[in-house]
Amino acid sequence: MAKKTKDDFYGEKLREKIKDYFEMVPTKTEFIKINVDKCSGCRICHEHCPGGCFEMTAENKAHFKFPEFCFECGACFHLCPSEAIEWDYPEGGTGIVMRFS
Repeated sequence: MAKKTKDDFYGEKLREKIKDYFEMVPTKTEFIKINVDKCSGCRICHEHCPGGCFEMTAENKAHFKFPEFCFECGACFHLCPSEAIEWDYPEGGTGIVMRFS
């Protein structure tokens, strides 16, 4: 059996592993915004988001590309050294819904 790495539990691979346990109810508002003027291009949000929601632009700025995969953990907001991420929970009744049975 192959040894598991961090990449086995990240982005698309993580979503595939837990797909039967969650659903995403679409939001009407942006709950994560990036201030590109503050973004330093450090890639921390891109590298540490468990849902793989961020991608880096050609200008080396973070872009919140996949909100439908956001686990609402707040890691991006709390880890951003330049405080470029504005984060809030999605409006009530939307966002990720987990099922544990």
